[in-house]
Amino acid sequence: MEDKSMQTNPQALQMKKVGFFMNIAMGITVSIILSVHGNLASGHFAIPMLMVSMVISCILALFIGFLLPVKPVKDKLTGNMKMPAKFLVANIITNIFYVFIITTVNTSLMIILARHNMDINNVPLSVPRPSILAALPKSWLSSYIVSYIVTLILEPIYLKIAFKKYGITAQRPS
Repeated sequence: MEDKSMQTNPQALQMKKVGFFMNIAMGITVSIILSVHGNLASGHFAIPMLMVSMVISCILALFIGFLLPVKPVKDKLTGNMKMPAKFLVANIITNIFYVFIITTVNTSLMIILARHNMDINNVPLSVPRPSILAALPKSWLSSYIVSYIVTLILEPIYLKIAFKKYGITAQRPS
């Protein structure tokens, strides 16, 4: 159910469609890239784990994009800024939400699965088990850097595609 302002303001409806498109396009793209990065960075690349990571990341990204207040927080914190600072800070804020949640869940899951695999393969307890707490800071930092660079490059491209798709012309955010 749409509110009355959307019914009387077609541009607001078009911008809502752009936001929906951006949530899906950026969420899925960043999810896939973070999954590949995480698997490569772990030193134990495996296609099945990559697929699990991608599915989980995509689900989390859609959850974050549609259910968490990322846009209101971003808009409130960047409201008085001018471009390009607004764009750069908005990406910092957005990536904090996405990277922290996706990387925490995927890193934790992969370490839990690695520990389980070590146990079922009777790896002696004298062999150190991977630590979630030891892995997270490095994972957060490297994933954040990768995600930030990817969003800086792809967000303007996806935004241009969305504007074209929904017939919005020469819109320059302030």
